[in-house]
Amino acid sequence: MNDRNKILICTFCGYYIGFEIRFTKQIINLKHSNISIKNDTIKFNNKKIPFVNIFRHFNCDNANGNFILILNSEREIFSTSVSKIEGIIQVESEMNQEIADGLQNLTIYDYLRGVILFNELPVVVVDTNKLLGNTRKKREKEEQKKR
Repeated sequence: MNDRNKILICTFCGYYIGFEIRFTKQIINLKHSNISIKNDTIKFNNKKIPFVNIFRHFNCDNANGNFILILNSEREIFSTSVSKIEGIIQVESEMNQEIADGLQNLTIYDYLRGVILFNELPVVVVDTNKLLGNTRKKREKEEQKKR
């Protein structure tokens, strides 16, 4: 099995979400770092990296991010935060595209890569390319409104 079949499982708004390991560059515990988030960017290793507030994208009011993830998309590296890291699992089958009833209101289909099971509970696997692309579109619309 390669990294395409490995998923980083995180807790987010009381649900599980996942990111493919092949797109996960680094995990940073905020308790042990001095990273700050300003103007939708973080400064890490003397570089400014775009920050995507995934809590906002998934309509979550409980924005308690304890970990920063440095992620990759086809376009660029960006960062986001999650509440807790549960671990990495190996996925042996294809990801399902169906959403469990309780997740339909939380999940925005535009960011969905697939759904897998972890501890018999559904995990929404996020498509980093779609998440970054939709974030850019939202920022451009906000900038146009300000003009």
